[in-house]
Amino acid sequence: MPIIIIKCKARWIKIIPTIINTFFKIIKTKLYPVNSYAYKNRALIYIEEKKWKEACEDLSKANELGYTRQYGKEVNELITKYCN
Repeated sequence: MPIIIIKCKARWIKIIPTIINTFFKIIKTKLYPVNSYAYKNRALIYIEEKKWKEACEDLSKANELGYTRQYGKEVNELITKYCN
């Protein structure tokens, strides 16, 4: 899996495969099935890979789980930009 660089809170960060796998594992194994932050981060990876459908599904799930209430409006902004 390649190293992915994404923009996060106005700065660029490098996402290494270990971190990518962690997000997938957290959600897939249902360790934290209600972790809106994990869904948002996995959506960012999907966006970087241009997997729009999967990204929008994860952003919607993050929103449904209360991301905006807990962390701010970043998910809503991403939905507006990539899912409309």
